[in-house]
Amino acid sequence: MIAEGLRTDGGLAPCPAAPLLAGSLRRLGLSAGRGLLTYDDECGDHRSLGFTASWVDDRGRPVGLGAAANADDPATLAATAAVVREWSAALRPRRVLLLDRPEPVDLLLVLDPAALTPYRDVPAHLVRSAGQVRADWLAEAGTVGLLLHRDTRRQLLTGVLAAIGGLGPTRVESLTTNEQGRP
Repeated sequence: MIAEGLRTDGGLAPCPAAPLLAGSLRRLGLSAGRGLLTYDDECGDHRSLGFTASWVDDRGRPVGLGAAANADDPATLAATAAVVREWSAALRPRRVLLLDRPEPVDLLLVLDPAALTPYRDVPAHLVRSAGQVRADWLAEAGTVGLLLHRDTRRQLLTGVLAAIGGLGPTRVESLTTNEQGRP
């Protein structure tokens, strides 16, 4: 189970990067449900182990990464721990640029294939869902460019922004031709 929120004695910490962790598990051939995870000292009738990492956002609120797996399934347990560890290594502040043409950035994600058509030689990753973004792409990326097209789905843009924002403080800037952040 991938945490969309972590419930602790201190309250609820949102986990906006949940699609990223779920995508990593899918690439390993494992399915993952998503929901609220509660961590306490009581296991009840469930035998599961949880793995978490967290940071504090610029408003002083906790934000987390979390997953749990059945302790009786060693392969799933190991994969779940590895995925949380992998994404924990990608926690860092970032600058995200909304672009209508490629600019020099550490990582360029293309959210609509039509946006890259005129720039065939630019190194970039086509992303059709937030779950396709990989930890190794983001690990060293301080500046991420999101290359947009006028037909880019708003839901895809907001989903990718929320997921990346779930990995640390994120400043979003629009370098597109209009102030709505869309070319």
